[in-house]
Amino acid sequence: MLQPGRGGGSEGEPGRGEAGHRRPAGGSAEPCAGLGAPTSATARNGSARRTGRGGPWSCRGTRPGPGACCREPRSGAPTEPGPQGDLWRAHPRQALPGRPGKGPRDARGPGPPGLACPPQRRGWTLGAKRGGNMAAPMSLAVALRLRLGAAPRVPAYRSLSSPGGFQPPPKPVIVEKQQEPEPEPERRFLSPEFIPPRGRTKPLKFQLERQDMLRRRKVLPIPEFYVGSILAVTSSDPHTKGKTSRFVGICIQRSGSGLGATFVLRNTIEGQGVEICFDLYSPRIQEIQVLRLEKRLDDNLMYLRDALPEYSTFPLDMKPETLDPGQEVPVNKLQVRMKPRPWSKRWERPQFRIQGIRFDLCLSPEQLQEAQKWARPWEEFDMMRENRTARLEAKIWQEVEAARKS
Repeated sequence: MLQPGRGGGSEGEPGRGEAGHRRPAGGSAEPCAGLGAPTSATARNGSARRTGRGGPWSCRGTRPGPGACCREPRSGAPTEPGPQGDLWRAHPRQALPGRPGKGPRDARGPGPPGLACPPQRRGWTLGAKRGGNMAAPMSLAVALRLRLGAAPRVPAYRSLSSPGGFQPPPKPVIVEKQQEPEPEPERRFLSPEFIPPRGRTKPLKFQLERQDMLRRRKVLPIPEFYVGSILAVTSSDPHTKGKTSRFVGICIQRSGSGLGATFVLRNTIEGQGVEICFDLYSPRIQEIQVLRLEKRLDDNLMYLRDALPEYSTFPLDMKPETLDPGQEVPVNKLQVRMKPRPWSKRWERPQFRIQGIRFDLCLSPEQLQEAQKWARPWEEFDMMRENRTARLEAKIWQEVEAARKS
C-alpha cells in the first residue's frame, strides 16, 4: 500500500513514480500537472503537517502520458462529494505488478480507501507554493461518516460547572483602608525596692511604705536605671546652706527595700576611686539624671574596686545619651581586667557567679581549678530558692495605677 505524502518509489525501482503512483513500463515520464505531495503524514488520524511543498492530496509523480494522472477520471469511476464540496474521483481497484488483488497505497491517506486526490478548488490552492495556504485535512472517520450520509460527531467537552471541571480562582478583593499603626506597648518597669524581701514579714508595713514612696515620686521623679547605668545625682549640702553638689558615676550596686533603698555610684577622680552611697528616697536629693542607660552582665559591680581604674572613670561634664522610644535597654557585655591580687573578695569562686571578669588573664589554670571546689551545682535546680513574685507585682501595679489617678 502506498502512503499519501511519501514517495512510494525511488529512481532505482521500476514502475513507481515520485509520489508512489503507478507508472507503466515503456511510457514517457512526464511531470504531473497536479499539486506537490506533502513530506509527512500521519496514518492514524489522517492529519498531515505542512512541512514541505504541496498539500495532503497532491500528486507530483510522473505519468506515462496525457490523461494518465490520478486526478483524471476514468471510465466507470464513481464520484463522491469530498470535503469542502469538491468531487473525489475513485481509482478502480487494479492489481499492481507483483501485487495481485491489491489497490493503491494511498488508501491510508486522509481520504477514504480508494479515493484519489481532490482537484484544485477555484479560489484556493492546496500547497501550490511553499508557505501557501493549505486546507485542514479530514480524518478517515469523518470522511467515512460523510460518505455514509451521517452527521459528523462533535466532541463533548466537560462543562466548567461540573465537579471535575476547571474552577477558575476567585478574584481578589482589594479593600483600601489606611490602617493606623498599632501603638507600641509601654515598657513597664517596676523598681526593685517595691518588692519586699522574702520571708515572714508584715504586709501592712510594706503597703504603707509603698504609699509613701509613691507620694515621694510625685515630688521627685525617679527615672529608670539599672546596675551599670551612668547617673548624675544633684543633692543639697547638709553642711552648707543653699549649696548643691553634683556627682557623676556608674551605679555598681542597688540594695535595700521600701524607703530604705540605696544605690552606690563610683567614679575615679584624679586617680583616686570615689564612691558615694545615696538614699533613693532621701529628701536631700534634688535631681537624678540618667546619662547612659544600659545593663551589665552582672547584677553587682563591686568588683570594679579591684579592676583597672579605666573601667570606672567618667568625665564630670558627660552629656546624656538618649534612646529611641520603645527601644530595649542595651546590655553591655564588657569584661574587665583585674589588678594583681590580693582582691577585696575572691571573685573567682562560683558563689558570686561573675561573668564580667577575664579570669584567664589574671589567674593560672591551677587557681581556677582550685576555685571550682567551692561550686554548688545543686543550687541551680533548687526551686525553693526561686522567689516567685508574679502575684505580688500585679498587686503592686494596681496600687501604682490607683496612685496615678488620685
